[in-house]
Amino acid sequence: MLPTHLLVLLLLLGSDVENPWVSKAVPIIEAGRAENASVDQRKKALDAAWRADAWQAAAELATAAVGSNEPLLRGKAARALWRAGQFGAAEKLIDTTDMSGADAPMLSSAITAALARGRADQGLRLADRLEAMEGVSASDLMTVVGARFMRNRLDGLPKLIRKVEGMANPKNGYPEIHIPEYLEGLGAYFEHIGPTPVNRLEQAGTAPIEVARLVNLPMVEATINGHGPFRFILDTGGSIMVSIDAEVAEEIGLKTIVTGSVRGVSGKDSAGQALIDQFQIGGIRLSRVMSRVFEVRKAAAGSCDGIIGTGIFGDARMRADLVALQLHVSPSSDEAGAGDVMELRLIGDAKMIVPIRLAGRPATALLDSGADVAAISPATLAAVFPGKEFASMAAPMAGVGTGNQPTLSFAKGVDIEIGGRKYENFSGLGLDVLDHTLSPMLGMHIDALIGMPVFRDMKSFTVDFPRAKLWVEWVEAGNR
Repeated sequence: MLPTHLLVLLLLLGSDVENPWVSKAVPIIEAGRAENASVDQRKKALDAAWRADAWQAAAELATAAVGSNEPLLRGKAARALWRAGQFGAAEKLIDTTDMSGADAPMLSSAITAALARGRADQGLRLADRLEAMEGVSASDLMTVVGARFMRNRLDGLPKLIRKVEGMANPKNGYPEIHIPEYLEGLGAYFEHIGPTPVNRLEQAGTAPIEVARLVNLPMVEATINGHGPFRFILDTGGSIMVSIDAEVAEEIGLKTIVTGSVRGVSGKDSAGQALIDQFQIGGIRLSRVMSRVFEVRKAAAGSCDGIIGTGIFGDARMRADLVALQLHVSPSSDEAGAGDVMELRLIGDAKMIVPIRLAGRPATALLDSGADVAAISPATLAAVFPGKEFASMAAPMAGVGTGNQPTLSFAKGVDIEIGGRKYENFSGLGLDVLDHTLSPMLGMHIDALIGMPVFRDMKSFTVDFPRAKLWVEWVEAGNR
């Protein structure tokens, strides 16, 4: 039976600019693949594949480069392996490299990997080194912006953002084609709000979780600057912001500081960027919470007034008890969480990425509690079923944004193993935005989006954001 309605409240960014490197990279890549290719040709091939975002070709070149143990190729190889979703191989290469003489691609990769593993101090030290280097690209400096932003080091950030905006040129290909949209309005925003850290946890506590009507997603009630309560979907695939419906913002007098954009599975929408002074979720209180303002109710099929990107708890630990229906937010600590440890990387705007096995092979997955579906990248389906053609259709999907119509493809179900839990013949649903929008913007190929069909098998999940640790308690198989 085909799905009649899907809801994916995935918040991401993208670009509609055509990449000029897609075609011109081909002969450069082929020259670098040749058996007698020189180190310089292989280096140029890795660079061309990166600019064209030909991540599969780049991964092949990177694997050969690692095998050759050529120092001049290590940085570009690490970058390519990370983009291809092979983060274990990328981290091994990074961890065995002497950073004292590292080039910009290696430093950029090391910063990203450090932050993803909860090594903030290391990531910020490397970011300071990268910023001080001469001749670095806009994409390298964008890594510095991301590190400062994610770790709440906002002093000097507006100036750095404007520098990157001035340097970024779509003619340089990936990822510079995305930078203008990603940074849209952020320089003015941070200049307006000042360097005081954002998303500050003022009071730890608990709050009841409900199940949102119609969409069957986790929801909490919250007040905004004392107004409300309003209904918010709790979305691990969200961001480090709270998204608020435009009518709600107008009703409570929440002022837009700058105008930018937001992008989701259904396209792009204009969005205001605001700052919430006080955000209260039950007994949990945060201050200076970053927020987007757009037509959330429309995007969420009228099920809520806003979306809480769980990255707003970036300095804390969050536990969602999906049986007792309680949200717990507490200070980060060394104490183990409930259940079994699941390997985790936090990338982009606090997206939760975990390793899985898909059809018997290693893969990466995004944990997204704002999706009522489990979907697979079409590129991954093509690799699992080589030579097969899949039926496809325009997606009957509600979600953030307008102007694009995602495409669903349909293959046989595949076996998935996640956190020790096995699912047979689980999903053969392909979602094209995983390949052409989500993965490029996160800088890592995502094989699968894991939504509520898996979360409903969890008794609880706990995320310690500063330490990048994840624990999952599974419901016993007979009690699903």
